[in-house]
Amino acid sequence: MKIFSSLSVRTKLTIVVAGIPTLALIIVCAGFLINNVSMLREAKYSQLKTQAEILAFNCSAALQLKQREECKALLEPVVSQPTVELVGLYSSDDNEFLVVAGDSHFKLEVPELQSETAVDFTQDGFLDVWFPIRDAGGVIGAVALKANTNDLKQQMRNSVWSALWLATMTLLTCGLISLVSIRGVLEPILKLASVAKRITLSEDYSARVKAVTQDEVGELYESFNRLLDRVETTQGDLREASEAKSRFLANTSHEIRTPLNAIMGFVELLQKTGDQITPAERADYLETIRGSSRHLLTLINDILDLSKIEAGQMVYESIRFSPDQVISEVFSVMRAKIEEKSLRLEYDWATPIPATILSDESRFRQLLFNLVGNAVKFTTVGHVTLTARLLRSEELLEFEVADTGIGIPQDKLTALFQPFVQADSSVTRRFGGTGLGLAICKHISEGLGGTIRVNSELGKGSSFIVTLKTGDLSDVEFTNTVGEQSTITRPARIERLPDKLPNCRI
Repeated sequence: MKIFSSLSVRTKLTIVVAGIPTLALIIVCAGFLINNVSMLREAKYSQLKTQAEILAFNCSAALQLKQREECKALLEPVVSQPTVELVGLYSSDDNEFLVVAGDSHFKLEVPELQSETAVDFTQDGFLDVWFPIRDAGGVIGAVALKANTNDLKQQMRNSVWSALWLATMTLLTCGLISLVSIRGVLEPILKLASVAKRITLSEDYSARVKAVTQDEVGELYESFNRLLDRVETTQGDLREASEAKSRFLANTSHEIRTPLNAIMGFVELLQKTGDQITPAERADYLETIRGSSRHLLTLINDILDLSKIEAGQMVYESIRFSPDQVISEVFSVMRAKIEEKSLRLEYDWATPIPATILSDESRFRQLLFNLVGNAVKFTTVGHVTLTARLLRSEELLEFEVADTGIGIPQDKLTALFQPFVQADSSVTRRFGGTGLGLAICKHISEGLGGTIRVNSELGKGSSFIVTLKTGDLSDVEFTNTVGEQSTITRPARIERLPDKLPNCRI
């Protein structure tokens, strides 16, 4: 079995396709020969017994009258046959052969049981036939006959040659059919193996094999091509992920250095100036340090959250809180950025507002901060709108954050929620960021039992729609009044350099 497993596929198929029929043919031929030899022997036995019986009938009267000459005349035609060597007429009364005709080199044997017909093979390859002659009083004698088996041997040889000829022709025909069959089955497999080997050596996964049959081999070709498609796609994804991580490291190093430089610069400035600056300037410096520290903390939290998500260690709480209050708090924190960019931030409920929902308050707040913060960051003119609605039948809270910002190309939407990805590398240079926010939002929304999806058109804005589980609302009160921060606007517009301004002031 070990030797068979080390053979090539072609050799194995040849053994299976040609070897098994050959073995079956040998068994059939052997059975045919054995059966044919048995039939020939039975025919020979029957022939000799018939001759002896006829001779016994003809010689019965002459034997009773002891007419030797007449008996001999009856025996001569029989002994003239080429297969009969010796024939004799035995007399039971005289206990001897009355007449013997044929080759004197041979000897007739008298069996112990003279009253029974017998046909026996002798050790020297002859057939001895004994046929008793009876009258009304019992056995009076017998016909003894010794015959050679030359004709039987010739018939056996003819049978063997016929079987060999038939087997040879059958094997040749089967061999030809097997070669054609093996080639038809094996060539596509060998072609596939050759392509697979070439791909392994060259690492060129663009090669494909064309299926020419509709059988299992054709399905194998199609499966192989689909596998190559997935490998190419995976390679592309890995390449993009590697490039995205490289960009992420470069962007993150810049994003982290910027607030650190601001913090260190203003701390050193405070140390050097001491009492030489006014209280208002000191407060401004401290506020800048606080803002840069908060920005740095946000970056670090995003990186740590992503690490937790990838390690499967993100933990979600389940407590009751007011979603309206959390949204209002987020709007309050975003007030400064909204006023700074002269944007309009709107917030509304499309359904009655639940007093509380059962979810993770801190993750819900983080989700809102990321989405609203992104909308504000990528919008220079227009408004940012948050619309919330309750899907009571499904126990889901749905909110939509829409903006009139730069929008996202359609071909970038599918990869938008992957880590380290932004719609365009120029976005990072223009607006900053690490590309982790939306990936974290996706995991948070799924962790809270919901989903996140996006609709966007380049140059016209984006809309992010999030759903999350609310828990049982049967005992929860509802109101139609939204929080105090439902609308934030400022008529004047202020241009600024995000993140780099503190360093410029230094």
